[in-house]
Amino acid sequence: ALVDRYIFSLMARARVRGLSAEWVENLFGFALIPDLVVYLDVDIEHLVPRVLNTTGFDYWESGQDYLPIPNVYENFVEHQTRMLGEFRRLAVEHAFRTVDARRPVPEVFAALCEMVEPVLQAMASADYAPGLREPHAFFAPHQSSQDPAGPQPDPRAPLRGVRSDRKRGTQRLAHGERPALDRALARHEARDPE
Repeated sequence: ALVDRYIFSLMARARVRGLSAEWVENLFGFALIPDLVVYLDVDIEHLVPRVLNTTGFDYWESGQDYLPIPNVYENFVEHQTRMLGEFRRLAVEHAFRTVDARRPVPEVFAALCEMVEPVLQAMASADYAPGLREPHAFFAPHQSSQDPAGPQPDPRAPLRGVRSDRKRGTQRLAHGERPALDRALARHEARDPE
């Protein structure tokens, strides 16, 4: 299956809300191991205009459930800054392949194709056998092949999984409604005119 997001989104959300990384990793230790995880890395300056041009500021994606900031824009920036940091930590911990999502869409698409195609080709081969790795092994501490229990799966190996989509309630801010938002949009438009 080719999916958008997986347990890592849930893990990042839980960790920024104060749950311990160890507890969260144990909670999701049941998860199937994907063949590849690709992280599309972006910065706040590029993220804000994209969100405003699509879904607007969502209650959950703005961290309004746990952040005390009354300003939706500032809440969004704070929460997404925390989320980006958490995803970057997860990318290192779990050896995600990373794509710079600030680049133009055709370049991001080409990078994704380059990463995904070999995995799809391997899946099409006759000797492909999904699910041979134990799911919990991805989150277990790495043990050497000299371990009495025998060789252990590499915890940095990529994962396999699924995602279900959900409808989101959004809050849109009109251009001119928030000065900080207007400044962010102006900076983005000055750098990347479309």
